[in-house]
Amino acid sequence: MARRNRGISMAELMLVLAIAAILSIFFVYSSRSLVVRTKISRVKEEQRQLARAIQNYQIDYSTLPDVESGLQVLAQSHRYVSELPKDPFQKAQGTYAYLTGSFTDGVAVIISPGPDGDVDVPAALRPYVSFKGFDIGMVMPVSTSSMTAFGSDPEEATKEYLKFILADYIESQQYDPAKGGSGDLLLVIGQ
Repeated sequence: MARRNRGISMAELMLVLAIAAILSIFFVYSSRSLVVRTKISRVKEEQRQLARAIQNYQIDYSTLPDVESGLQVLAQSHRYVSELPKDPFQKAQGTYAYLTGSFTDGVAVIISPGPDGDVDVPAALRPYVSFKGFDIGMVMPVSTSSMTAFGSDPEEATKEYLKFILADYIESQQYDPAKGGSGDLLLVIGQ
């Protein structure tokens, strides 16, 4: 009895193509999340290097770099870092943002916008952030009407209000993958 050569049917071909499409979608999705995780690891390591440079600067000058100088002061004459690292989450490939001020009591924050690419710094803190070479995008304004709850002395009330806003920013806007990838990658120095 002779066997008849049988080709593959259209249904079998469609099944193979569907399986290939599902596998390729899974591969693209998992490789994209791997790229994001790799960038997050890079940002955290670069933030740690900048924190060490800031701490060395603080040892030499008994103060943190001010917001006007920002992180650029660390790379001047290659004293603390040879060059400032570029933030991989910025479209413009600028360096990290740097937040400090008299109200922080010796605390500084190094900021990356994180995977969503948006900086979530409250408007009240913007004057205390060095955004040189940094694409800040839209920032939601913060109401200052509740500042009177922090005291009757305007200067002290402002300082306490800014401390409160900073603490809230650090707590609520820290990047968390469980929040859907929003938030900033923050490294707090001196806390």
